[in-house]
Amino acid sequence: GTVAIRGERFPYTMDIAYDVTGGEIVTEFADEGGGTSSVKASAFLPRFLDQDAFHPFNFIVDVNLKNPVQVNNSLVQCSMSGRVKATGTPDRLVLNGSFTPLPGGKVFAHDTPFDISSAFVEYNAAPPTDPKIYVTANARVADNTVDEQGRAQQNQYDINMLVQGHGQEPQISFS
Repeated sequence: GTVAIRGERFPYTMDIAYDVTGGEIVTEFADEGGGTSSVKASAFLPRFLDQDAFHPFNFIVDVNLKNPVQVNNSLVQCSMSGRVKATGTPDRLVLNGSFTPLPGGKVFAHDTPFDISSAFVEYNAAPPTDPKIYVTANARVADNTVDEQGRAQQNQYDINMLVQGHGQEPQISFS
C-alpha cells in the first residue's frame, strides 16, 4: 500500500491505501468502552492546537482485501472478501464499502453452527458500529425426546436464520 500526507496547514490529510494480502480477525464484535478514540495533545503545542475539537489529521483509508481474511470469533467463522474506505477524524469516521463471506462460512446462534447461504456487511456513509447487515443461514438440529413408554426418539429439524438490519441490534428471525 501507500501512505501520503498532504496539506499546508492543519488539519493535514493522511491518505492511506492498504492492500491486505492475508490475515485473521479474532476480535469480538461487541462494543467495548463506547468505541470512542482520541488523540492527546502535547503541552508544548500552540494554544489553538490544544482544543477538544482539534484533529491534526483527516484520514482517507482505503482497505482492499486482495486475498480473503479469516474471521474467527464466537459469532462467525468464515473467510471474508471486500473493500471499504474510511474517511474523517478518529472520533468521526465514516465508512463506505462492503465485506462478503465466502462459501463455507458459519455463523453461531445459541452455540449452534449455521451454514451461511448468503451474506454481506455494507457501509454506506455509516460509522464503523452501524453497518447494514444481511445474513441467511441454515442448520439441521436434533431434538431427543422420550415417549410415554420410555422409548427414546430423535427428531431432525431444518432451521433457517435471517439476520438483517443495522449496527449492534439487527433483527434476527428463525423459521
